[in-house]
Amino acid sequence: MGQIFQWDDWGYRSAFALLVWLPFSLWLFKRERATRAGAHVLIWSMMWLPEEAAFDFPTLPPFSKYSIAALCALVGLYWTSRRRLRAAKIGRGYDVIVIVMVLGQIGAVLTNGDPLSYGNWKTIHLPAYTAYDGISTAVRDIVTVLVPLILGRALIRSRRDLHDVLVVLVIGGLVYSLPIFWELRMSPMLHHNVYGFFPRDDWSQNLRLGGYRPTVFMGHGLVVGFFMFLAVTAAITLHKAGKRALWGVPMGYIIAYLFVVLLLVKATAALLYGLIGLCLIRFLTIKNQMRVMLFLAFIVVSYPLSRMTNVFPTESVLSIARSFGADRVQSLQFRFDNEDLLILKGVERGVFGWGGFGRERVYDEETGKDLVIQDGAWIAQFGTHGTLGFLCYFAVLILPLWQAAKGLKRVRSQTDRTLLGGLAFMVTVCCVNTLPNMALPNLQFMFAAALAVIVKEMPRRAAQLNTPPSNHRTPEVPAQSGIPAPPLPARAARRYYG
Repeated sequence: MGQIFQWDDWGYRSAFALLVWLPFSLWLFKRERATRAGAHVLIWSMMWLPEEAAFDFPTLPPFSKYSIAALCALVGLYWTSRRRLRAAKIGRGYDVIVIVMVLGQIGAVLTNGDPLSYGNWKTIHLPAYTAYDGISTAVRDIVTVLVPLILGRALIRSRRDLHDVLVVLVIGGLVYSLPIFWELRMSPMLHHNVYGFFPRDDWSQNLRLGGYRPTVFMGHGLVVGFFMFLAVTAAITLHKAGKRALWGVPMGYIIAYLFVVLLLVKATAALLYGLIGLCLIRFLTIKNQMRVMLFLAFIVVSYPLSRMTNVFPTESVLSIARSFGADRVQSLQFRFDNEDLLILKGVERGVFGWGGFGRERVYDEETGKDLVIQDGAWIAQFGTHGTLGFLCYFAVLILPLWQAAKGLKRVRSQTDRTLLGGLAFMVTVCCVNTLPNMALPNLQFMFAAALAVIVKEMPRRAAQLNTPPSNHRTPEVPAQSGIPAPPLPARAARRYYG
């Protein structure tokens, strides 16, 4: 039996930071509104807690900062806002899709009972995928997919809730810019200085364009870039929805500043996402925005099949990448080559997958050396969970986009439509980003679940705002008297805003 926590590698400071997150989260839930507290718990954990460090209990998957934050938010909701949890209707809707994905582990166990061996003169042995492994993977899927879905439905149910989450994102981006600037000048050393270890062994990933690429406490510069993209998109959405200032600073200045930070973190994809989001949210109608997003979502779900059949225009993509430099071309070509190997391995057990734990990877027949790197979340999901798990995983991300596009006509308020469009764009980019990069834990599923809820809740709350309560008597005034009707009670207005 191995250690529950690798003290020699991660140290006591990492363990303390992870353990203290539960009482800190409960304090936040007791002090703040549930939505604001939940957003702080999930976003701040991503910003400040140690990367890679995790508690690994028997039978259970490792509990890292992302899974700990999700569970802490769920406990905080149960402690202070059980009404929201009841409204989330746990076990229904998209939860059923996740349950199907979890039950797929039964098929993975039944079809992967054979141990694997690779290499002639140096052999690597991979044990059979057992029921013990299947339970561990099922629990991991529940914590990483189902719990964030529940949190999204419970925390973000109104305009005010969504507004609060977007503000927390913007503030997080502004605050995080300070350690980003420090690492741009001093090198990506904050994680080592605070927690005593580097989350990555490959230092070359921290060097880009003749300088440093900040990682802060997120483990990789690409994750920092994506987080800054979310902050930029949140600021653009709030500004378009009518928010003109934050802390007395005009939102236009904040957007410009966050774009500068996004440029300096040297994450090309995140910068492109931010520029596309600026154009879509600022200059297109919400209907046209949703058309673009549904098209991008279609690309995501059709990408595996197009790669298997060589329909996807890889050469055209590489040609476009050449305009960004030779290193971009090499990086994309490396990703495509690895995907080709992993796809060929994945289709061998295409229904339930290989079950993970390295069984889905490709090894050299002579040396037994691992030959591939899994950059995209989609190929990792396809290899470990098969076609069934892949479809379930992306269904809970993409179906809310389709639901939002269909329900958009019932949302009359321009402010609500703008906020809805900004949230839908973040969900879409989270889907698209799984093609070249790893997934964004917690937030992508929380945003997707929130999108499915508020597209139904916004029209209902707006109708409540315009309908006086049954116990509120409106004096009868002659139609031609010119006397204005009395205003609605403040209680009805508060009901709309959450």
